[in-house]
Amino acid sequence: MPEGFPPVDFESWRSRVEAELEGWDFERTLGTPMVEGVSLAPLYAERPDSAPPLPRDTGWALWEERAFADPARIAAALGDEPTRLHLRTAELRASSDSLRRLPGDLVGLSLQAGAEPLPWVAALREAGIAPAELRLGADPLGAFARSGALPGSWKELTAEWRELAPLLETDGKVALLRVDTAPYHEAGSNAVQELAFCLATAHAYLAARPDEIAEAPMEIALEVSSGVLLEAAKLRAARWLLAKLFAGWQQESAVILHANTSRRMLSRFDPWVNVLRSSHAVFAAAVGGADSIVCRPFDERLGEPSTLGLRLARNTQLVLAREGHVDRVADPARGSFAIETLTDQLAREAWAVFQQIESAGGMTEALVSGWVRTRVDASARERAQRIARRQDPLTGVSEYPLAGEELLERPPRPRWPSKATERRASGPAIEPFTLLPDAAPFEALREAAQTNPPLAFLANLGPRSEYGPRSTWTRQLLIAGGFDVEEHEGSDALEPEAAAEALADAARASEAALVVVCASDARQATHGEALVRALAANAPRRLGWAGRPADREAALRSAGVTDFLFAGADVVEQLTELLAAVGVPRIGKVPR
Repeated sequence: MPEGFPPVDFESWRSRVEAELEGWDFERTLGTPMVEGVSLAPLYAERPDSAPPLPRDTGWALWEERAFADPARIAAALGDEPTRLHLRTAELRASSDSLRRLPGDLVGLSLQAGAEPLPWVAALREAGIAPAELRLGADPLGAFARSGALPGSWKELTAEWRELAPLLETDGKVALLRVDTAPYHEAGSNAVQELAFCLATAHAYLAARPDEIAEAPMEIALEVSSGVLLEAAKLRAARWLLAKLFAGWQQESAVILHANTSRRMLSRFDPWVNVLRSSHAVFAAAVGGADSIVCRPFDERLGEPSTLGLRLARNTQLVLAREGHVDRVADPARGSFAIETLTDQLAREAWAVFQQIESAGGMTEALVSGWVRTRVDASARERAQRIARRQDPLTGVSEYPLAGEELLERPPRPRWPSKATERRASGPAIEPFTLLPDAAPFEALREAAQTNPPLAFLANLGPRSEYGPRSTWTRQLLIAGGFDVEEHEGSDALEPEAAAEALADAARASEAALVVVCASDARQATHGEALVRALAANAPRRLGWAGRPADREAALRSAGVTDFLFAGADVVEQLTELLAAVGVPRIGKVPR
């Protein structure tokens, strides 16, 4: 500390901040609560006593994901560099014909063999494919969560794992079992739940794994979103917890920690923002210590990704590694009190949930009984509420939407034809976990109004310096809900009655279905009711008021206001009602 500046401890700092807050609660005002049940603090002054083991030495492996119908197109799109390829085969069956047409110089190949790995083993042998690194992806519980059915009993399916042993006889690096949390993440689970489900699934696989394949590493695949601090902590906590789990089985933690950038976070409107989201997610995965990463294209949710989308997905990792040198440090997050504290909190919370799952009979029973579904749905509802109230803003969707935007067009994603050998689903059945994108509620509203968007008129009162913030907030809100917006330039030169008449004339001329009064609190108090009465005389379908009405709600409603728009309200519900009121056909249940 420079001379003349005495040291300040955390408690002294907090006391001073609380004095400045003048009665406002410190945690609620400056903390950031998350659906995981933990909060981001405004300042971290110390690290937790415990620390997770170091992740990989340095660097991570870049994998690319493809789901093209024609394997020849995969070869054309992969480029010249040595490639590790992940094939999205979760809904497909094994086919040696398709595998044979893959590029012959693959460094690595990753499959999603799910509950039925043996057909894939046979297809690999017939195709003569033996890459330096093979990830088979045998994951019956992940397949169960994704499809809702199993082709046999747990005992029958895991008994087949002995027949995977011949794959270990090659010189390459082979991972046979995968724990994939994507079904739960995409359905709305939070980070604590994902870690707990990961542990419970890994525990089930360790208990069923025969000695013949016990030496093979287990792949742990986690979805990573754009919140850098939380997602980096999630990966660090995963490695820590898995080491503890394997130690309980008196085994070394032979895991490959793999990260996929989240589909749930991607938007269909303003998809260019997805490039930023994915950059944050890749950075979080790298900082969190992932051994390998797949970055999904920015146009993933629009259909078959474009060549540009695929190239940007690859280059996102290359830039961070080769220009940002994030791959040169073994544990970049070590020393960040924020990430280390979150790592500790997530690990402890997840271990407690894992113990609850085991007490309930294990992961299989927790899925069949609905235990997992109940908790994932509760997390999804809380997340949807935060998004609907714009507590968790989505850039380009709920915040800063592009007016008049048209969706990018992409061809539909075709299925990869294969010679399917389908086994009858004779095991347990559940409701499958499906993708619920964060942006879905706002996307549904905009798509409903896209053919003939209704017009909203903002009746701005006073000078721009007064109404500007409220008008900007309201404009963004209405565009996010599918409205076209026209604004009146306010003026402070008119008396209340004259200002009201001028705005009423402008609103009438616009023929807008929705009119919203935007002004400062002070201006609303002096001019508001006169303006509302003048606007109501034109009988717009809906008459809105931007801001909380406080004790004037009854008077304003009596004067003609039908809707109050303010921060903290469930704007998805409000926008749904407004669109219906101005003639946009209801879209049914908005995805929540």
